[in-house]
Amino acid sequence: MSKREEIAYHNLFQSIVKKNDSKETVRIVKELYEVHWFISDNRQIKYYLESIIVSHTVRENILTQLIIKLLKDPSEYTIAFLVYLLRQNLLHKLSYIMHTFKDYFAERNNLLLVEVISRYPIDEKILAFYKRKIEDANQDKKVEFIYKTVPNMLGGFKLRWHAGEVDATIRKRVDKIKDIIQRKG
Repeated sequence: MSKREEIAYHNLFQSIVKKNDSKETVRIVKELYEVHWFISDNRQIKYYLESIIVSHTVRENILTQLIIKLLKDPSEYTIAFLVYLLRQNLLHKLSYIMHTFKDYFAERNNLLLVEVISRYPIDEKILAFYKRKIEDANQDKKVEFIYKTVPNMLGGFKLRWHAGEVDATIRKRVDKIKDIIQRKG
């Protein structure tokens, strides 16, 4: 990553954080992640959005339509951020940029953004329990959840953040049972 790109990202991040309160910035981060996950899971859309052969206008229209269909009432900052990356031919770095932004924002606001990965909605009481545990273990940083739905997950859930993970998936439980059976066999 060039110094020029780092400065551009930093300026983008600063403008979003300065012009929005913490709650709105969390919303923007969640929206950006939702768009990022959708693009990552759809190769053909990813190809068109990142292709320098397809005109900027066509790619911008595809991206704008995608955002509108994917998000209910998206933030103007979400749209502007993604369009900026597209115009600068940096959309292929969206994953890296999202992680950098998430860390920048979280550090400035004493937050810990935790991905909740699941096929089905998770009971709020369960999430509240883990939220307290994660906050206690991370010097009382306030935890905010970013939800990712994974349709091919058997069940359960996974919580993931920069320094840890809680794997409560059915796959993890099945693997543990399999290991026990193999050791006894």
